[in-house]
Amino acid sequence: MKKNRRMIIAVLLICITYSGITFAYSNTNIEVLFNYINIKINGEKVDLDNFIYENTTYVPLRKVSELLNKDVIWNDVTKTANIVENSNSSKAYYTEYDGFRNALITHINNNELDLEFIIKNITQEDITITLKYPYFDFAIYDENESEIYRHSKAYPIYATVIKDEKINSGDNFVVKEKIDLTDLNLVSCKIYKVVFDTDVEIKANKRYYKLREDAYFKIPE
Repeated sequence: MKKNRRMIIAVLLICITYSGITFAYSNTNIEVLFNYINIKINGEKVDLDNFIYENTTYVPLRKVSELLNKDVIWNDVTKTANIVENSNSSKAYYTEYDGFRNALITHINNNELDLEFIIKNITQEDITITLKYPYFDFAIYDENESEIYRHSKAYPIYATVIKDEKINSGDNFVVKEKIDLTDLNLVSCKIYKVVFDTDVEIKANKRYYKLREDAYFKIPE
């Protein structure tokens, strides 16, 4: 009997406590929508809790990072959450795609080397490719295959912006770049090789491809 009385008293205390909280905030109305929207990653719906408050959608940072194959490192001193690459992740890259025809065109214009990298969609369907910034890299090699210039070393960039490009059937995706040859001390009349690299993801099959094209140019007298 005493045990039952204790339980009743405990329940009453809980009710009184929660009633007090409700009363204290009775003049404040907060409207929150839980799991109101569907969230997709690369077109696939994912099980991810979310809520909307004042027209802003909130999702758990760690869960989103895990779905994107990232790790979250928490620094308690600086109160910073750092999203980094998953150390255990590895992507399978393909080097050829039958739906593309690639080409690299070079042209010497005074002391500048003009580059034109072309991806042609030869399929009957439109293709969307996803590129990570920096979207490409290119390098110059001498006749001994020694690297004498690399764009990513001259202009290091650390951003990771995602960019989607739609290539219609029969159309080209073109990247144009210039290399200043003034300070490279290239020898006139010699032939050099330039290599253009880019990593793309084709959204239709969710595969990653390393596309590479090379071409040759000659320094005029």
